[in-house]
Amino acid sequence: MKAKFIVADIFDENSELAQKLAGKIDIVNVASFFHLFSWDKQVEAVKRVITLLLPQAGSLLIGRQAGQNNPKDPYDKQDPPKNYRHDIDSWKRLWEQVGRETGTKWLVDAWKEEWQGLDKGFDKWHADVQSFKLRFVVRRL
Repeated sequence: MKAKFIVADIFDENSELAQKLAGKIDIVNVASFFHLFSWDKQVEAVKRVITLLLPQAGSLLIGRQAGQNNPKDPYDKQDPPKNYRHDIDSWKRLWEQVGRETGTKWLVDAWKEEWQGLDKGFDKWHADVQSFKLRFVVRRL
């Protein structure tokens, strides 16, 4: 099997990734990525990632990211979160927004997983945000 690693900026619609793989992938695995951005940048990133998927029912986006119990308001004018961490409900709302804006439909399955083992050091580092692993499977309908 031949493989190629493509380094790209997901926000660059002219990247090699966008040019070569748009609409050609069955499953995209995204881990430790979306929570690095604000809500609006996550919406943009999700829209870019779904352009890589085959435009048919059953295409999947799977992965995990850092989650947060009781996430902040993404549009808080006093203290807007630069790195938005979802709970299950806000993750589903993000996908509802993406669906409305792209004319697509998605079935979102998400669950919490507590940090364990080596991850406990990470959890202590982020104890102030009550973090957990947010795992997800998102299927195009």
